Amino acid sequence: MGQGLWKSTASTHPLAAHVLRIEPSRTGENAAVAGAGILAIEHALSPAEVDRAPARAAS
Repeated sequence: MGQGLWKSTASTHPLAAHVLRIEPSRTGENAAVAGAGILAIEHALSPAEVDRAPARAAS
């Protein structure tokens, strides 16, 4: 089963797992909080959100 899955994945995305490294998190127990914070900041500073800011301030 695993090899069949690898073949189908490899045929569609040959480099998807070519350089995959699994390591312990350097942030430890705070990894989820740090990741959520990064996602929130990236969303808030995305081009679409920055473009909407003047319209929100005017209303």
